[in-house]
Amino acid sequence: MPQFEVDFSQYPKTERVMTFRALHEQCLEWLSSQYHRGTSVIHLVKARSRFIDQLLTQLWWQLDLHEVSDLSLVAVGGYGRGELHPHSDVDLLILSQRPISADTESKLSQFITNLWDIRLEVGHSVRSVKECLSLGKEDITIATNLMESRLISGDEVPYQLLEKEVKSQKFWPSDTFFQAKMAEQVARHEQYHDTAYNLEPNVKANPGGLRDIQNIGWVVKNHFGADELSQLVEHGFLTVDEHDELEQCQKFLWQVRFVLHTVTKRAEDRLLFDYQAEVARGLGYCDEGNLAVEKMMKRLYQTIRRVIELNQMLLQLFADAFLDTYYSAEVTELDNDFLMRGNNIGLRHPNVFDTPANFIRLLLHIADHRNVTGVSAHAIRRLRVSRRQLRGYLQDVSQCRELFVRLMRHPRGPGRPIAIMHRHGILAAYMPAWENIVGQMQFDLFHAFTVDEHTYRVTKNLYRLTRSEFAEQFPHVRGVMAQIEEPDLLFLAALFHDIAKGRGGDHSELGAVDAVEFCKHHGYSKEQGELVAWLVEKHLLMSVTAQKRDIQDPQVVSTFAQKIASPERLKYLYCLTIADIRATNDNLWNGWKGALLRELYKSTYNALVEGVEQNLDIASHIEFTQSKALELLDQSIEREQIDLLWQRFKPEYFVRHTPEQVAWHTMRIIAHGDNSEPLLALSEIANRDSSELFIYTRDKANLFLHTVNVLDRKNLDVYDAQILNTKDGMTMDTFVVLERDGKPLAGQARIDEVTTALAQSLKNDQSDNGPAPKLSRQLKNFHIQPKVKFIPSEKPNRTMLELVALDRPGLLADVATLFHDMELSLHSAKISTVGERAEDFFSLSTKLGEALDEQTKELLQCRLMKEASLQDSAVCS
Repeated sequence: MPQFEVDFSQYPKTERVMTFRALHEQCLEWLSSQYHRGTSVIHLVKARSRFIDQLLTQLWWQLDLHEVSDLSLVAVGGYGRGELHPHSDVDLLILSQRPISADTESKLSQFITNLWDIRLEVGHSVRSVKECLSLGKEDITIATNLMESRLISGDEVPYQLLEKEVKSQKFWPSDTFFQAKMAEQVARHEQYHDTAYNLEPNVKANPGGLRDIQNIGWVVKNHFGADELSQLVEHGFLTVDEHDELEQCQKFLWQVRFVLHTVTKRAEDRLLFDYQAEVARGLGYCDEGNLAVEKMMKRLYQTIRRVIELNQMLLQLFADAFLDTYYSAEVTELDNDFLMRGNNIGLRHPNVFDTPANFIRLLLHIADHRNVTGVSAHAIRRLRVSRRQLRGYLQDVSQCRELFVRLMRHPRGPGRPIAIMHRHGILAAYMPAWENIVGQMQFDLFHAFTVDEHTYRVTKNLYRLTRSEFAEQFPHVRGVMAQIEEPDLLFLAALFHDIAKGRGGDHSELGAVDAVEFCKHHGYSKEQGELVAWLVEKHLLMSVTAQKRDIQDPQVVSTFAQKIASPERLKYLYCLTIADIRATNDNLWNGWKGALLRELYKSTYNALVEGVEQNLDIASHIEFTQSKALELLDQSIEREQIDLLWQRFKPEYFVRHTPEQVAWHTMRIIAHGDNSEPLLALSEIANRDSSELFIYTRDKANLFLHTVNVLDRKNLDVYDAQILNTKDGMTMDTFVVLERDGKPLAGQARIDEVTTALAQSLKNDQSDNGPAPKLSRQLKNFHIQPKVKFIPSEKPNRTMLELVALDRPGLLADVATLFHDMELSLHSAKISTVGERAEDFFSLSTKLGEALDEQTKELLQCRLMKEASLQDSAVCS
């Protein structure tokens, strides 16, 4: 294999530091070029380590440190293993057995300074053997670094003393070392929320990453003194095939990390959006657009899944061997094939999975025994082998189908059993449609997980709605879930709702077809299959309606109710929608979305029970709102004052606001009194986990523009806006706002900051309150073609407009400016962020209160497209 050969002796001492810097840069370039020529990454990371060995040795000798007795230069950590990726840290231990003289200390300082001048990332410590052992016994991380030490230069005696003590079982006995490394792994996994399927995974530290493979190696090295994973085969912990698989996984993860370092030119282990496209190209994925990234990520996640499975199996085998958990565990025989050993399901003989139905029977046993926490290592091994030997899919076996239906109808079936089906590839072995979505990633900010991981999380969220221990989280949804007569149909809909992702076409429609066939194949009735298919096809309907339509409008609720058709279907769809949104991205769910869905559910349920026509009785709706608002108002306010104020309000106001809002607005307006000064009020909305900004002032054309400008610069997100005028020329604007983290405004100081800025803006008739926020790092990696669509409106004097664009800072303010420039009146806005995309809806009219004509629509569309894409090339006339 090629080497980066350097004759260091040819360079004069006076020029060596700067020359060595240039040589190191040449080495990095050589590594990159050799990778592209097909040289193995395994060889290259070892080649850089050898080069650094030579470089350090030359600098050590140049300063005559090799002449100092009892002084050793030792490589530790990854460098100690002889593995250095292009920009990995060089971790050093300077070992001394006697107090360091001033002269030696000065030379060591110069040595480290030289390394920094060469631009190496160096981690170093200067310690005695006694100090190393003392610190190592207290800190498992230090102990692990010492176990991977290697002498680079200097006196061998101190290093040999250290090596002897570190290899002794007195330093870290196998059982305590194993337990400490397991605790360390658990803590590390918790930092990543116990998932490896993040948008921007860390290839080193994520669950299933390189650190999990290293953890296995450390345990083996401590117990057996083994330096290679291959020795696990000799000791009976791995089969030859399993070892080859683990090596293959490590090789691919090393390739990703190697290219990532080359692309970023630093020790970067996070596969951020910024780098994914270039890393994909470096790994040889040459597809157009985002397909190359999605293919790379799919292989990465499939690799991670294999590492997780092997890691879990091996660590359980280690626990059995080092902690004697295998023979000390209580054993309960379940049937002729399965037993319980402790809290794990195990096998009574090695040929259990020769019978395909036993894959599902295993899961039924797990469902039957609530204290089961997992599958034994020996069972995992047999499951892995048998899974790969299947000649078809499990769903093709009639007994498997029968057992699968039993599992879905079991009270605990969709809990831990589905988790194990997902974790150990049984779902992929059961049906081909699931196999297609394993590791399927979408290059956006909305879908934080792979399609299969997201789908599993939907089922987990639904299952939690059936469990009393989660009752406090979503009491209303849990109450609805309890009313569902056939929950297994809901879980089936969850499994199929995204099953057609990645195929092209409408995944909801394609998935509905798959669901019908699956239900028919599994003996469900036609009606049951149709319900599952309907849920799959309509799984986005409720979310879209709640977040993008005016659900206070009875006509919107009526239209939605007609699509739902029955209270029973509404219950199913409501639970599925909540579970789906919460499983998409941990950062996107907030109380505001939950409140919108809850309100839409209640109003739609009433419409379906009482009749859609009765729900459309506007007069009754207004009367109900007013009567409830009166009950909430302070009794000290005279009824005459209330009546005089309400007479100035248009009927639409009482239709589009809740009784709580009407009562709050009324109290604030009457208390304010003076209509010459703007009224600004900000309050948390009851039961909505959001803040409501209410502005009552003389109508002015640029009020919305000034408001959204200020809110944007105050780092607030607008989720909803209602713009209404009174009969006598006052405007009553209501904005639902949240902080960037999805929480309501907290603290009087923050409220005063926002209202003061707004008051100043309205008073000066300007909105320049500082620079607009910059585009985030993640958003810079997305290029979304803006879309402008006009939607039929239920009101003849309104035009509904949908804008889809990159959710850049200042977008809403720029859109408001455009509306103002074109003299358009904005009546309402629904602002929705879907990952990197803004999907906003606006209700508009001309300044005369009429719907937009075709010419105005064309001009507005052109200008919006130009504004949203930040391009000056478009000419709109």
